[in-house]
Amino acid sequence: MTDQRRVRADAGPDTGTGAGGPGTGTGAGPGAGAASVGGAGGAACAGGATSAGGAGGAGGFTGPADSQRLDDEAVRARLALVDGLLGQVERAPGPTAELALDAVTTLLEVYGEALARASTYAARSPEVRDAMTDDELLAHLLVLHGAHPDPVERRARRALEVLRPELATAGVKAELVGIDGGVATVTVRGESGCGAAATTAAATEAIQDAMTAVAPELSEVRVEAAGPQTLVPVESLLRGPTALESAR
Repeated sequence: MTDQRRVRADAGPDTGTGAGGPGTGTGAGPGAGAASVGGAGGAACAGGATSAGGAGGAGGFTGPADSQRLDDEAVRARLALVDGLLGQVERAPGPTAELALDAVTTLLEVYGEALARASTYAARSPEVRDAMTDDELLAHLLVLHGAHPDPVERRARRALEVLRPELATAGVKAELVGIDGGVATVTVRGESGCGAAATTAAATEAIQDAMTAVAPELSEVRVEAAGPQTLVPVESLLRGPTALESAR
């Protein structure tokens, strides 16, 4: 099976078919976390935010008859569940599995077109557009279907802003230098000392995961250590204009 089938397994509204139900997708769905940054420098590095595939309640999905809305955690559980189910279908031999995946792929292409049209209509209203891009699930689906209205750099910067508080707890600062030829360059500056290397490695992974999740068009997210800061001596700041003139 092609990877495209797995990537596009992010079905939209509930149809009552066996194609996956509402909010289906891959395990790399909205909110999929990278390794924890804050605890990386400790004696025992904290594990990453685990996939919601094992979340209880995924098995209790009742399908189309369930009229309750899904919160973000429930959506993540279903994304992981469907990812696993599609993996099983891909590994199943015979033409039936091929037909099932073809049906899912075709159905999702239609859903993707519907989502792209909705995005176009929403662009006429800034309030609606912002609501769509702020919604975790919708933003994820818009990205996967290539229908997100924001350019790549804006999405990448926004992902970094969302991640910034977590990085700050680990003493890490990150800045997006720019994007050139599909390669995003990010500089990081962190505290030195015991555990610094592990913290930087975790921060790098978190940054790369966050950016590629919202901007899969990027071919690479390059994370580099920032150069040493040039500090201005305090005494030079305290000198007045006269002192500066006389020093020339």
